[in-house]
Amino acid sequence: MLWTEEDFFSIHSRRLRRLLYRDLRNDESAITFLAENELEHGKFLCCLSRLRNTPYWSIANDKRPKDEGKHARNEEMEEHDHAPIREAIIRVVRETDLKVLLCPEDMTQMAVGKEMLYDRLPDDVEDRVVWRKNFWLTDMALSVYVRSAGLFGSEMH
Repeated sequence: MLWTEEDFFSIHSRRLRRLLYRDLRNDESAITFLAENELEHGKFLCCLSRLRNTPYWSIANDKRPKDEGKHARNEEMEEHDHAPIREAIIRVVRETDLKVLLCPEDMTQMAVGKEMLYDRLPDDVEDRVVWRKNFWLTDMALSVYVRSAGLFGSEMH
């Protein structure tokens, strides 16, 4: 049997996806986190939010100097960018039985989620929103995401 290049890459791509899917998970940590926060499988949405320009200078071990131009643009647009996401969170909580998990993709996003979303939610919504205050690695994030009803927000990845 002769294999085409397409066959070769298709077979290896499927194997790679299977390996990555299995090896890049931390189900035990995810299940513990979800239980601690009363998030049930399929009954919550993940919300990822970011600033226009990632403020790497705010990460403790990152030595990049503060970019005043990017910082000013972030401050100028943060309410504009986060108001629709906040409104979506409010509507999800009020109009469905789902909860919302505010979660980060990078180390700067925990503060953004707290300050721009969680702290500005109405009292009747806040009790069904969970803010993840600590950064997590890909394995745990993936294990949480696959148990959610989906993802939304301004993170482009």
